[in-house]
Amino acid sequence: GVPVTANYGVGVQRKLLVILPGESSAPGTGTGKSGPVSPYTVGASTAIAVQVTDPFFNPITVPPANNGDNIAMLQLSIVNNQDPFAQISSGTLTTNGTSGQATFIYNGLYRATTEQFHAIDVTPQHATPWTESFSSLFTASPQNASNLLLLLPGESPNPGSGAPGKTGGVNSVQAGTSLSATVQVVDPYFNPVITHSSDAVHVNTSDPYDTEAATQTFVDGQSQATFVLQLRTHGTGTATAVDLKVNGTNWASSISPSTGTYNITAGPATQLLITVPGETQVDGNPTGRTGPITEQVAGTPFTVSVYQTDAEFNLVPS
Repeated sequence: GVPVTANYGVGVQRKLLVILPGESSAPGTGTGKSGPVSPYTVGASTAIAVQVTDPFFNPITVPPANNGDNIAMLQLSIVNNQDPFAQISSGTLTTNGTSGQATFIYNGLYRATTEQFHAIDVTPQHATPWTESFSSLFTASPQNASNLLLLLPGESPNPGSGAPGKTGGVNSVQAGTSLSATVQVVDPYFNPVITHSSDAVHVNTSDPYDTEAATQTFVDGQSQATFVLQLRTHGTGTATAVDLKVNGTNWASSISPSTGTYNITAGPATQLLITVPGETQVDGNPTGRTGPITEQVAGTPFTVSVYQTDAEFNLVPS
C-alpha cells in the first residue's frame, strides 16, 4: 500500500480528538476512534487522552511534522457536569511536542452518572482555535453496596458526596401524624445501588411510644423503599435505618438528622387527662400516665390533677 501521513501543511485546520480508556485511534474513519469505552467505577482515577489530528483524524506527530505543528494548550471539561465532586489534576495541559497528545488525569468521579468530556483549544497564539472534540459517553457505575441512607421529609440525597450523603434539615412533625421515611441502599459515596445481596432493613426512632413501620427486605434489583412512621411524643428525636444482617450483609446504619435532632410538636388540645396520687402524666404514653394509684383513707382529702392535652396526651399550654 501507499504510505499515508497526516496533512500538517500550512493553513490546514487541526482537529482535536478525545479518546477514552478502551478506545483506540482509528485514523481516516468518521469518528477517528474505535472500540468500546472501558467500564468505570466511581472513586477510581482515569486517564483521558486528547490528540491533535488533521481533518481526517490522522495524528500529527513530530517527525514527520515540523516542530510546533502539534503544540497547543488544551482544556478539558465535562459537558453539563452532573458530578460536582469530580476531581481533575489539571484542566489545562499543553500537548507533547512529539506525540501531539495531552493526557488528562481525573483523580476520581464520584457520582454514578453518564458524562461527556469536551476538549477545546485555548492557545493564545491561535487566531482560529483548532476544532473542538466531544468524547463518547462515559458511564460511572456505583461501587458495591456498603451503606444505608435514611431520608426524612426535608432531606434530599446528595450522591457522590460522601458522608452523610444528604442535604437539608428534617422538617418538624406534629405528634400523632404519619411521615414517610425513604431508605436507600448505597455505595461508600452514597450512590444508589441496585445489584446487591438481599437483606432486611428496619427504621427505629428515639420515641418510646412511636409506631414503627414493619421491617422490609431489600431484594436484588431494589435500591430503595418507603417506611411510614408515626411519632407520638412531644420534644426532639432522631430516627435510624439499620441493616438486620439476616443474610450476611453489613450495610452501615444511617441516622436522621445527620447532626442534632428534629422537633415533634404537640397537636391541638383535644382532651383532658386526670391523674390521682401515685400517677404521673407522661407525654405520648398510650394512657397519658404511669404509676400505681396510691391507696387513700376514707374521709381524707387528696389532690387530683387535670391536664389539657392533645390526642397523644402531650401537654398543651392554655
